[in-house]
Amino acid sequence: MSEKVVGYIQLASGIIIMIAVTIQIILVFTGKLEPISAFSSKTTTPANQSGIDISALMQQLQPNAGTTNGPVKAPALQLIDPEVLNHTLNLTIHFFIMQFLLSLGFKLSSLGVQLLRTIEVKLDSKTVSQKTNQ
Repeated sequence: MSEKVVGYIQLASGIIIMIAVTIQIILVFTGKLEPISAFSSKTTTPANQSGIDISALMQQLQPNAGTTNGPVKAPALQLIDPEVLNHTLNLTIHFFIMQFLLSLGFKLSSLGVQLLRTIEVKLDSKTVSQKTNQ
């Protein structure tokens, strides 16, 4: 195959990759398509959470401290909902993968454009002189 045919194939495939990835990014960020699920965690209900035993920690910090009427448990706190955290991480991973594919499409189409261009070299004289240092 000639360089022009290969150049056109690379240019077309790079543009198709970039358009497909752009459409997929738009669909994921508008919520019409789910992102790649790289992260998933089990959500726990408050009944399954055991909490933290504060009296055991107090015994480790102050061995001579008086004990209370039983173990005191602090509730287990969730600062960020696991579902929100998973969805955010999945969107981030999806975005980075799509950015990689966008750059791949750009490089492929750029290589195709370079193959399509003609390279012309014009010389002033028909002979090339070579100088030798002695």
